Amino acid sequence: MYKVSAAYDEDFVNIVDWFLMDWRTSLLPESYELNGYDIVVSFDAVTNKFYYGGDYNNNPNPVPISNATINYAEAAGLPIGVTTELEPKIPSSFNVSSYNNYPKLTWTKPYSDYVQNYEIYRQVGKFGFFQKITTVDGTTRSYIDYDYVVGSSIKLTYKIRAKNGTGATAYSEFTPEKFIYGDLYKDGSEILDLEYRLDQNYPNPFNPTTIISYSIRSDEFVQLKIFNAVGDEVIELVSESQDAGKYEIKFNASNLSSGIYFIRFKAGNFEDTKKMLLLK
Repeated sequence: MYKVSAAYDEDFVNIVDWFLMDWRTSLLPESYELNGYDIVVSFDAVTNKFYYGGDYNNNPNPVPISNATINYAEAAGLPIGVTTELEPKIPSSFNVSSYNNYPKLTWTKPYSDYVQNYEIYRQVGKFGFFQKITTVDGTTRSYIDYDYVVGSSIKLTYKIRAKNGTGATAYSEFTPEKFIYGDLYKDGSEILDLEYRLDQNYPNPFNPTTIISYSIRSDEFVQLKIFNAVGDEVIELVSESQDAGKYEIKFNASNLSSGIYFIRFKAGNFEDTKKMLLLK
C-alpha cells in the first residue's frame, strides 16, 4: 500500500510534476529507466490532480486518480492478494555470538515482511570467498554453525539474505557482514557440548521430499515419527539408540496426500514437535 502525495522540491521552488513507484513484487525486473518501473504516477499542477499511466505531459489519455483507492496491482496486470512474490526486505538485527562454544547467528524479520527462507553465507579467513552454507525456513530466526568452534585462529564472517518467490527480484540485499574468530572442529578432538534439538524441515512447504535434521547431546534412544493433522501416526523414521551427534534424514512423502503433518522427536527426556506442509 502506498500513500501518494505531491510536494515541492527542497527549495520550495518547483512543483514535482511526476514520479515513479516501484511496486513491491519479485515478478517484474528492476530497472531505473522510466519504462521499467511497475507504476508511474503523474501530478498535474494546473488541475491539482494525480494521474496513473505515465508522464502526464506525454500521455494523451491519463487515468485520473480520485480520492478513492486504485488497485495498482490489477492495473499493472499483477496477481491480487499474492504474498509469495513480494520482494523481501533485508533481515534486521543480524548478529553473531558464541553459543555452547559454537558460532550462533541471530536475526529478526522486518515488520509485515514475507519470507520463504533465508540463505546463510560464510567467509573463512580474511581472503576467502563467501559461500552459501545452508538455507533455513522463513520462520527460523537463528542458526548454529557446527563446522567451527569459537576460538582465535580463523576469522569467520557471515551474512544472510531473505528469499521470497521465484521472480526477478526474489532476493533481498545482504545483511551487513558480522564476524567471530573460531577454530576448526575435527573428528577425534575433544567432544564439545551438543544440544538436544529438532530443526525445522527444509524445504517447507515441500513436494515430495524434505530434509529433517536433529542433534543429541549424549547417547540416547531416539524416536522420530510423522503424524497427520488428526494425530494419526503416518510413519516411524527412527526408533533406535544413537550416539551423541548431528543427524539428517531425507523424508519422502510421495505416497501421502497434500496437507499439514507433524514431526515428533524424542531423545531421552527431550521432546519436540515441528509442523510441516506437503503441497502437491
